[in-house]
Amino acid sequence: TELFEYNYDPNYHPTFEVFLAMSIEEFMLGILDSEAGQGVEPLRTNPESEFADGFRHKLIQRVVSVMPIADVLKSKRMIDHEFYNEVHDAKTRQDKMRCLYKALDSGGDSVKAEFYKLLRDNEPFLVDELESGPSRSQRF
Repeated sequence: TELFEYNYDPNYHPTFEVFLAMSIEEFMLGILDSEAGQGVEPLRTNPESEFADGFRHKLIQRVVSVMPIADVLKSKRMIDHEFYNEVHDAKTRQDKMRCLYKALDSGGDSVKAEFYKLLRDNEPFLVDELESGPSRSQRF
């Protein structure tokens, strides 16, 4: 945690650069407005998690290899046995994906990032299409 202080006039908006001395995949930067006593919403810096969230509807409809992805997530202890059984017992692949998304949402960004990597390994053409397709700006 680092505290930055400034004493400038109200028309000047200070800018800070943050240099990280190591290679990292994810970080969070929080800003606190000391006058209001409230934090500013942190910026998301995990593109894999944003991919999983942003293309949720399309992924639910189009992912075919749900169980191989769920198998790896379970083997890495990123989803528990109960979530895994829900995915396994669902009738359609769309229902399996909906159950898997419950587990992804409860696991947070790190689980969604691993899901993205597994999706890229299992369904690279789908990931490439979604990442480069014209509907990218309309994904939400």
